Amino acid sequence: MIPPELRRPATLAALGVFTALLSVSLALHERQQAARAYRAAAQTQAQAQAELARLPQRVADLRAAGHWQQDPAARAFLSGGDRLAWLTALAQTQAQLRLERFGWRLQAPQAGPLPGLSATAMQVDLLPLDAEGLHTWLARLERAGAGPFTVQSCDWSAGERPQRMHCRLLWWGWQGPGAS
Repeated sequence: MIPPELRRPATLAALGVFTALLSVSLALHERQQAARAYRAAAQTQAQAQAELARLPQRVADLRAAGHWQQDPAARAFLSGGDRLAWLTALAQTQAQLRLERFGWRLQAPQAGPLPGLSATAMQVDLLPLDAEGLHTWLARLERAGAGPFTVQSCDWSAGERPQRMHCRLLWWGWQGPGAS
């Protein structure tokens, strides 16, 4: 039994310990969620860098095989890009995922890392979308076959409700010698 004069301090101490443990537990949970989101973003970035590294070989293979004449996506790539196809693919993915809000801003093409290679940046805002939904959205966008693209960055507003994703895509095109 606790003496009456120590009951209040003991209760306050127990409450303080409980509050501290709860705070530590919540902080660890938030840290784990942030680590998962970071790993997903790092994986997406690594995939984008790998695609960028394979891009020159893809161009050479397409040109050597002559498939660009039959494949609309390859034709769009070799001619510098088909913006209408990009926007159509974006609209289709928006409808498939039932996104409430979808905004995009397309920038002028810029010279790529290799002579003849161009990159057109596109800012995309998707709402609501979480990290798992981003992978689904990117897979569907790639399946739409509007042309080669890479993800330069994605920022996820995890704290906001509903969750929003802001991404910067690079659509690649070839405007080198022999491009139609």
